[in-house]
Amino acid sequence: MKKRDLRIQAWIELALALALIILVNYLSSGFFTRIDFTKEKRYTLSDASKRLADSLDDVLYVKIYLDGDDMPAAYRNLRNATKEMLDEFRYASGSDIEYEISNPLEGLEGEELRNMLLSLRQGGIQVLDLYEKTNDGSRQKLIVPGAHFFYKGQQYPVHLVDPSMTVNNQSTINRAIEGLEFAIANTIRRCVNRSAKRVAFMQGHGELDEVETADARRLLEEFYIVESMNLNFDDSSYYIQFLDQLQNINPDSFGFVLDKLTKDKLNEYDAIVFAKPRIGFADREKYWIDQYVMHGGKVMWMIDPVLAETDSLGKYGKVYTADYDLNLNDLLFKYGARVNLNLVQDYNALIVPFARQGGGIDPRPWFYFPVVPSMNNHAINRNIDLTWLQFPASVDTVGSPLLKKTVLLQSSSLARISSHPAEINLSIARKDPGQDYFPNADVPLAVLIEGTFESPYAFVDRKDFDPQGTYRSSVEGGKMIVVGDGDLIHNYMKQDGQIYPAGYDRLTKKTFGNRMFFMNCMDYLVDDFGLIEVRNKDIQLRLLDKEKISKPAEQTKWKVINVVVPIVLILLFGVLNGFIRKRKYER
Repeated sequence: MKKRDLRIQAWIELALALALIILVNYLSSGFFTRIDFTKEKRYTLSDASKRLADSLDDVLYVKIYLDGDDMPAAYRNLRNATKEMLDEFRYASGSDIEYEISNPLEGLEGEELRNMLLSLRQGGIQVLDLYEKTNDGSRQKLIVPGAHFFYKGQQYPVHLVDPSMTVNNQSTINRAIEGLEFAIANTIRRCVNRSAKRVAFMQGHGELDEVETADARRLLEEFYIVESMNLNFDDSSYYIQFLDQLQNINPDSFGFVLDKLTKDKLNEYDAIVFAKPRIGFADREKYWIDQYVMHGGKVMWMIDPVLAETDSLGKYGKVYTADYDLNLNDLLFKYGARVNLNLVQDYNALIVPFARQGGGIDPRPWFYFPVVPSMNNHAINRNIDLTWLQFPASVDTVGSPLLKKTVLLQSSSLARISSHPAEINLSIARKDPGQDYFPNADVPLAVLIEGTFESPYAFVDRKDFDPQGTYRSSVEGGKMIVVGDGDLIHNYMKQDGQIYPAGYDRLTKKTFGNRMFFMNCMDYLVDDFGLIEVRNKDIQLRLLDKEKISKPAEQTKWKVINVVVPIVLILLFGVLNGFIRKRKYER
């Protein structure tokens, strides 16, 4: 009876345990959580990403194309990281995100494969043709590191790997994994952004035209409404943009109406961009820029204070700088910045092929084209590549202590400032100047200014500028970015009309981080989701040392540790457990 009672008790305990397990699993099926023990909080979404995921009011369906049994290990890691990141977004969205992972090229050959490649390309997805090294040589592999997001009848392509980067590279995959949260959140922003912010490229003062800024405009158009506005009162195009509103206007009230139209049109934009102005600004034009800032508008200035072009340099061997006389010093000084009349040379510069005396090509650094590394001190310049500048000027932080100034780009510790008028001579490229030639260090080249901006027109007679009396003297929470290089976002165009990316050098065929730096600047200025904070994450992949594990002795050691040692430990545990049980029950 005693044995029977013990047996019944054991069965009851087993049944209760099974029932408890089933109950816990049922109750937890609708609840998802996990604890992030990673040092860099890899699996913890930022508040901005959570807000975006929560803003979905319909099912977001994601098709991930990065799959396949024989993918390189780095891309398998990227696929797994993408799945894990989407799981986090799905939880934050309340299960409004669904996804599937498949290889669209699997089993396709010939015409079917070509049609699928064409379909993916037309859908904005790039297919990579990889050559992977193996022990037997190398092999070719087509993979698709991209995805499509489907939301409310619209399709949005996503690159899991930046197409401009070297794709078959471990550091590139590491960066792609770091940027997964931003890529997914950015795409969700496109899905839910029904009232897009408005950005204007300013014209009328010799700024870069629509072709020269085509790549930057194309980047912005994915998230913002991008337009152009002329602000030169002496330019006929300025009046043409208001032609419909100026019809049937009394000549006596013409100026009054024009000022109102200018103010209203400027205030339509959340941010305005001045990309390399080369014609001076009139006081009336500066007043309306100031009032745009005082009413909460954000501005990005990309300024060349002096003329220093390469067109005449190749012909004459040397040129002297000329002053553009933009008449902006007083305005920018009040906002906390000063773009100096100088040129900054840097030892870390673009390598340019120069003609060698006697024939041939001699690649040499052109010190007037600095290649600036990211300072990683702000969300704007976090995780960006080298930024290429052309004849930059230094930017000083000045003015009110109420303003916070953050240097975003600066020279290396080996730099030289040449004050205007400066001689630009090709002979410098044929020398090997010592460190004494670069006496300056850490020269600011781009500055972010934040805080309370004060108008410089507080004690000026404003009735001719502003007959309506809409003047504001200050604004809190202002943001402005000043870059001492007008060509930061300049892009070139091929003869067939194809646009090169901003920051692409046609001689070295390198693409620098200019476009990403510019996009980060604009996101920080006008993005109300605060998505730029996502870029602060720094995810480290703990990778094996390929050189070390390629040695036969090292391979044998790790095979023994991973295969033989666990089996030996299990056998030892079994023998020891049997021995203990035998002694226990023999008593």
